[in-house]
Amino acid sequence: MKKNTTSYNGKKSMITINKNLTRTLLIVAIALLVGRRTILIWKRHQSNKFIVAKRDRASQAAQREHESILLIQTLIESAENNLALLRNHADTQADVQQAHLYMDINDLSAELAEIKEKFNRKNSPGLFLLGPLAAPAQIIKERALKKRLLAIEQKIQRLLNT
Repeated sequence: MKKNTTSYNGKKSMITINKNLTRTLLIVAIALLVGRRTILIWKRHQSNKFIVAKRDRASQAAQREHESILLIQTLIESAENNLALLRNHADTQADVQQAHLYMDINDLSAELAEIKEKFNRKNSPGLFLLGPLAAPAQIIKERALKKRLLAIEQKIQRLLNT
């Protein structure tokens, strides 16, 4: 009988060990699944944050470009209006001074027409090949146009004040 009880106790302890092992493995498997799911959710959240930030930067860049275009258009219109005022001012001047003013007006009109042509010209296909490098090239082009427009405005103001 004793042999029988020891073998029975041995089987019972093996069953208990197997139950404990199974329970432990099940807990580890559940923990791994929960951990994996948490990591996947976190990665998705991080990538969504990156996409939203990239979209915001793109919209801000588009907004800055739109504002820059509006500013250049406003400067061109202002220069055209001031040239019209300068023509009216030249009509009231004496003949010698009027001739000098009209020469200056023609020079400024030609320069303004050149700036308008450069501004209205579409981007060249070469800029599209540059990809992200085209944006700084476009910014440099716009800055140069703004400087030239401001120089024209200063010349017109100087001629109006003489």
